[in-house]
Amino acid sequence: MSHNNSIKKLLNIKEDILQIINVEDENINNITNKVIHATATKDHSNCPCCSNKLVKNGSKIVNIKILKSCQYNSILRVKKQRYFCKNCNKSFLQELNFIDKNCSISNDVKLAIKLELKEAKTIKSIAKEFNVSQSTVARIIDSFDDYKVNYNYLPEKLCFDEFKSTKDTKAAMSFVYCMLKILK
Repeated sequence: MSHNNSIKKLLNIKEDILQIINVEDENINNITNKVIHATATKDHSNCPCCSNKLVKNGSKIVNIKILKSCQYNSILRVKKQRYFCKNCNKSFLQELNFIDKNCSISNDVKLAIKLELKEAKTIKSIAKEFNVSQSTVARIIDSFDDYKVNYNYLPEKLCFDEFKSTKDTKAAMSFVYCMLKILK
């Protein structure tokens, strides 16, 4: 097995078009990061819009946050090929299966954050652990379909509880409410 395949297997990357060039340590904001340099090598032949022939149009280097490696923050720095369609005048960037379009965080990191949300941890601690922002963790929480609330109706069962407020509130008591969802 080549070094390229070994590194991809360790990082759980199943992309055939990705070729690992080298791995190095890089200091970013006084934090040592493992940076894996790679290139995406697949050639597109036809435009997804009009099915005409595509022309290579340079490349772009993107940084993708991946899961930690040996407790170091890890970044996959990929040189992606750009393509241009002369017929519809649109340009395209090489896409990878393990990240969403126009995203710089791998799907493995998003899944790990979702699994970490099962534990009693703060958003801030999860964000720090996975080297992402707190708003990214909040967006991942919002992506759960089960937790989206429809405010246009009242549920059959509504739970609420009173508790003593903090000193900075005007009233002495506050309450919290939630919908009761019975699993069958």
